[in-house]
Parts: sequence; C-alpha cells; structure tokens
Amino acid sequence: MCAGHGDFGYHQVIFAEGRTVVCDWDVYDVCDPARDVARFIVALKRLALKNLGSIRELDGAAEIFLKKYRDSGGPSLPEEQVRFFNAAYCLWEAQWEAKRRRPEWHERAEAMLDEGLRALGEQKTLRVPELATGSVSKPRGGTRA
Repeated sequence: MCAGHGDFGYHQVIFAEGRTVVCDWDVYDVCDPARDVARFIVALKRLALKNLGSIRELDGAAEIFLKKYRDSGGPSLPEEQVRFFNAAYCLWEAQWEAKRRRPEWHERAEAMLDEGLRALGEQKTLRVPELATGSVSKPRGGTRA
C-alpha cells in the first residue's frame, strides 16, 4: 500500500522543463499502486477509443508508462493486480457510457466491456487484491475524456 491519487489519468499530468508533475489530489488515499496505474492505462484506452477510433491506438504509450513505472523503483506492481484493476475500470467505464448515453455510447460501452472481460480472461485465477481502503475509486464526472 502507498499514497494513491484516486483518479489518476493523462489529464492530470504536467510535463515541463524535464519534470513530471501530477496534479488534482482531491481524492487521494492509501491504496494498492496497481489501482492508479490501471486507472491511467484505462484512461488512455478511453481516450484512444473516443478520439482515435480504436481502444488499442495508445497501447504503445500505455506499455511505455508501465515500463517506466516499474523501472522507477516504486512499490511492486504484480501483473495480476494490474489486470484486475484494469478489468474493474474498463467495466466501470462501460457502465458509465451506458448510463450517460451520449452519441456512440453503445459502441464505446461495448468496447470497454470487451476490454474488461479480456483482461479478466487473462487471469489464471480471479482473486480480488487485498486493499487497505477497499475499492476502485469512481472516476469523477469532470475527468471524462
């Protein structure tokens, strides 16, 4: 467990003069670091789906992000936990699209649902990671791509 952002996504990262700064810590908590990493990756998937037409368009960026995180020496990040939270956030995003029913909601909800189920299918066994504060943070309404 470590400090968690709670709503981590590409829209809360500032790159300036060789530095990276994360902003908007209003829903911080103590959590499994895989939660925030997966949230960031799913935010990229959603951005790619909405703006580039394919949920996979930014997979290369997501892989670089994950590699850089692991190489940084931060808390350990077991692959099974990243997949679990990835699936949880994809399923959350699918229901969000269905709930909001904006243009093309059905296609986006279906793509997120498929991605979440694919991530779950990659698990050899499905185990919910033990969490200190217990949950997948709901993305806030203002953080939608």
